[in-house]
Amino acid sequence: ESRWRGAGCCNDFSIGIEKVIDGIHIDDPSAIKMVSVSTTLATNAIAEGKGKRVALLLIGIGLGIGASVTFASSTIMNAAPPERGGMAASIEEVGFELGNSLGVAVFGSVMTAAYAMSLVLPEVGGDLPATVRDSLDEALLVADSLRPEAGAALRDAGRAAFSGALQAVLIGIGLLWFATGALQGALLKIDLSW
Repeated sequence: ESRWRGAGCCNDFSIGIEKVIDGIHIDDPSAIKMVSVSTTLATNAIAEGKGKRVALLLIGIGLGIGASVTFASSTIMNAAPPERGGMAASIEEVGFELGNSLGVAVFGSVMTAAYAMSLVLPEVGGDLPATVRDSLDEALLVADSLRPEAGAALRDAGRAAFSGALQAVLIGIGLLWFATGALQGALLKIDLSW
């Protein structure tokens, strides 16, 4: 039997996921706190049987981000004089890395807070540890230790809270993209030549 049990999904992909996790020798999967939103979204979609629609969405997002980054990089490099190309490339890379790090930190915190606030704990015939509000993986680990009916109720509540938290983050990201576009549009109308 595997050292790690999933959340009760009986999808064929769970076998492969367990083999990967066993292969990289993770003794305590609850120590893993953060994963990529796209990976989480794709995994959930596969488990829910909606993989094709989500795959198309992720392909579209990937193409859009790739085109945006390519355009932004070309714009930055073309705006710099040739003798300052190295400096422009460095500033560009630091900007991208800083933006990625801040995005993970901010939206990871938003997702954690949204999950904790939206988790409605079921009546399980006793007190649940406070860690079930930390993350879905904590709730699933606790659910494994409960009676089957209580465990299933906690799993359902955790998944519903996670889904709501993911939607909150995706809406936040969309609003940030919109605000960035609006700010850029406003800045194009202002003379910034100092």
